[in-house]
Amino acid sequence: MTDIVSNDLSTGVATGVSGNIANRIRLPLFFLRASLFIVYLAWTWDKLFNPGHGAGIMNRHYSLDFITPEMVFALGFIEFVFILALLLGLLKRPVRALVIVLSLISAFGPMIRGGYIVFLQAPDGGRLDAVSGLFLPYSLMPTLCMVVASIVIYAMRDYDTLWSFSKKDRALNA
Repeated sequence: MTDIVSNDLSTGVATGVSGNIANRIRLPLFFLRASLFIVYLAWTWDKLFNPGHGAGIMNRHYSLDFITPEMVFALGFIEFVFILALLLGLLKRPVRALVIVLSLISAFGPMIRGGYIVFLQAPDGGRLDAVSGLFLPYSLMPTLCMVVASIVIYAMRDYDTLWSFSKKDRALNA
């Protein structure tokens, strides 16, 4: 069986996917949405309940030495509102786009600040030469997974309708 996906330009809704496939991907997309929420909740929790630590991280890894714990707390509160909207499936396009931006900043902000030199450092702090190849820091790996998951959940937003509270999704689920 061949399923063709097209996009209705007037509504922005994907059409043409068989009901079987559309129903089968709803649960995995919800799990992906929930897992993004869980990881961001851990990061947000730190901003809300230990804002001094968050300010230190922003200073060390992003060179934002003007950030105060109060600013980190405010950022954590705003971040919590956005990740809650993500979990609930609200405002899909802007919220999921913001999640991609936050994931990209988390992944590549420290590297941009360091002039990409972190790519060329071995785990023991020594440098790798061109013959040895490129080294990606272990701390980058989970963040890259967050970036990819954020892109997938954005791209598949029209099919992510399970336990979503947006008006459009409630109409589809009724």
